[in-house]
Amino acid sequence: MQENSIDSSIRENYDRLGPQERRAADVILDRLDDFAIYSSAEIAELAGVSRPTVSRLYRRLGFASFAEVRNRARSLRGRGVPVYSEGTDGQAGIAAAQEHLRSLNRTLATPEYAALVEALAAAPSVHLIGFRNSYPVAMHLRNQLSQTRNGVELLPLPGQTLGDRLPFLGPEAVVLFVGFRRRPARFERYLDFCVEHGLRVALIGDPSARAAGARAGTFLECPIDSPGAFDDYAAPMTLVSILAHDVLRASGQDGQEHVSTATDAYEALSELEM
Repeated sequence: MQENSIDSSIRENYDRLGPQERRAADVILDRLDDFAIYSSAEIAELAGVSRPTVSRLYRRLGFASFAEVRNRARSLRGRGVPVYSEGTDGQAGIAAAQEHLRSLNRTLATPEYAALVEALAAAPSVHLIGFRNSYPVAMHLRNQLSQTRNGVELLPLPGQTLGDRLPFLGPEAVVLFVGFRRRPARFERYLDFCVEHGLRVALIGDPSARAAGARAGTFLECPIDSPGAFDDYAAPMTLVSILAHDVLRASGQDGQEHVSTATDAYEALSELEM
């Protein structure tokens, strides 16, 4: 069976369900966000039907048991799908974020991180690519790096596709992908295209991007798992701040002069509060 979700299976088979089974199906459809926390008995009670009716519904939908249905729902969260979990509070989210931040120490100690810092400081141009939830991280990194050096670009620009730009990058350009889970289907093709054209490629992503990271050559792993419905981006944003700081350090006098020039311009144009 194709790995359909419970809701898509219900909608595909709804017309073939009996009246009692439809009542149970309606209860499930009304509780998709937190379905994984319910037991089969609770679904039966809410629908006003027997437990055998609920079990028969699952089999009719192509699932071997309720456990398979619930595990399928829970697995969605592991792929980045927002799934509400009863009893999850802010403290649990903060604890997870703190653990992710501690894990950054391992990333910062790797030779790959040190090499990426040097490359971002020395390359003639830096091109950042991020889609969906990765876009704000890539954009923030672009804004931070632009304060330390010239030639930092976020791709694609409005009205562009990546094909408009990637073939024309210089051979010494650095292309840094930000690729956290729920990446677009063509993400790895974009990455491979850059590698095939001899560009220096790096990737920042969560553990689900390890295979792509191996092809990129440089992979900085950054966890985003959260006990809540949505992924936690505290560690990625912190990594961006530290990475930009280290690039400024590696840029030496050129980086300091860039900061001074930008600061003078802000003041001359009265663009920022002083």
